Amino acid sequence: MAALPEHDPTGQGRRAALVFYQCHAWSDADELFVGVDVAAAVAGDAKSVRQDGVLTRAARLSHEGRVVLVLDELDKAPERVEALLLDYLQSGRAPVAPGRHVQADLDNMEVYITSNNLRPLGDALLRRCRRRWMTPLSAEQVERIAAERVPHAPRSVLMTLRKAAWAVAAAEGRDHVTVAELTPMLEEVLEASSIGDVRDALAGWAARTEQGAEYALRAREAAPVWAEVVAARRKGEM
Repeated sequence: MAALPEHDPTGQGRRAALVFYQCHAWSDADELFVGVDVAAAVAGDAKSVRQDGVLTRAARLSHEGRVVLVLDELDKAPERVEALLLDYLQSGRAPVAPGRHVQADLDNMEVYITSNNLRPLGDALLRRCRRRWMTPLSAEQVERIAAERVPHAPRSVLMTLRKAAWAVAAAEGRDHVTVAELTPMLEEVLEASSIGDVRDALAGWAARTEQGAEYALRAREAAPVWAEVVAARRKGEM
């Protein structure tokens, strides 16, 4: 949970505070509304023991300016967490004690909830949300973002590695590799000492199953990747 410096998520010059929360299997009311600062409790700092949860923090910030609240991967949280969100999404009330709540300025707040469909989200929650389904990034988009994140990587190495990674994914019945997988894979390949290292990188990042790892460790697609790494080093591009 974090309140980050002001950003402009709209791209229209309207700056907002970003409050981000990563949902997980132990998410509960303590993290959403009000919790306990263990360090303060141990230190005997009674005034600092109670701390705002992510929803309460966003509600308070909404009275200072615009706020973008992101609840990431809600499908990883227990279903009961959805029930805790319902009134907040509808009315902006964050309960902090029996009979007491912090009221958000909903005109100043945008809430984004993401899900990877690990479990279905409930109808009551969905009725309060404008839904948008997103498809995986294309191979070209993933390659472009990886190039931006690893700007010192020769384009020839990146292109051949992307093709090899997609071949490993296809061997598993998948049609894509993510930016989070391709980027560290590229960084690892740039440090490779042999074609075996390239295959290890493919197995470690592009494969998600034992079948895919077995394919990666004997993949013919590793050869052109290694060839481009060697060529780039000879040209002084790395």
